[in-house]
Amino acid sequence: METAVAGAKVTLTKTNPDKAKTVFTGTTNSDGDANFVLPSSSPGTLLTFTAEKTGYFADPLEKEIAKATVEFDPASLSAELTVGKTTEQYFDEKITNKTGAEFSIDSIRLPGKIARLLDTAAMLNYSSKGTGRELSGGRKLLDYAS
Repeated sequence: METAVAGAKVTLTKTNPDKAKTVFTGTTNSDGDANFVLPSSSPGTLLTFTAEKTGYFADPLEKEIAKATVEFDPASLSAELTVGKTTEQYFDEKITNKTGAEFSIDSIRLPGKIARLLDTAAMLNYSSKGTGRELSGGRKLLDYAS
């Protein structure tokens, strides 16, 4: 078990992704803790902690602010629906919170291409069967595809 060291000088060096550095200093209390108020930091920011006190040695500690707040497993999904065969597909997706803080996801948008999803030629062919037919009230179905 480690013994708390009071009165150690602790330096926190914040290195932003653009390499700009900000240095914070503090002193450990009787519990061996040094507290810092760290402003908001961009993903990819590197935090380097060093501690010094005569007669003691501590390895520097480096932590990087995660580039991703969530992780998706699998990272991407792919589906292909075939007319007359597959009409729907289901996938399991694991979403992991990488921040350590509690948060919720309000919505997820799944963009995609609908190429080959809808067979427009078949749809037009089917709808053209009614072209020119008389509907109720004396109206006629017109050829809207031309």
